[in-house]
Amino acid sequence: MKDKVYYTPQEVSKALDIEPYVLRYWETQFSFLKPERTKVGWRRYTKEDISKVILIKRLLYDEHFTIKGAKRRLKELRKDGELDLKAVFEETRKENIFVEMRTALEEMLEMLKGG
Repeated sequence: MKDKVYYTPQEVSKALDIEPYVLRYWETQFSFLKPERTKVGWRRYTKEDISKVILIKRLLYDEHFTIKGAKRRLKELRKDGELDLKAVFEETRKENIFVEMRTALEEMLEMLKGG
């Protein structure tokens, strides 16, 4: 993705491998995801908006939350009424590392049992 101030929904959906209709749906479900609109009504995403989309995608696709569960998780992660994206990414990264480690250890255990 080129480094610029605003991105179109098509650019965001292509870069993040999400269908454009999914992106529109998430905007209706997650109140904190509100991309700016041009004078003619076209949506345009900032880097912060894209960070929010990445977070939503992680919660739904990687951590397998439902929409309702993801909303609840986001509420838990809010800090002083505002979502701290940097902290959320760090926490999500740590959680994913532990999940990956556990999976690798379980696979090694299975190999040891079988051999």
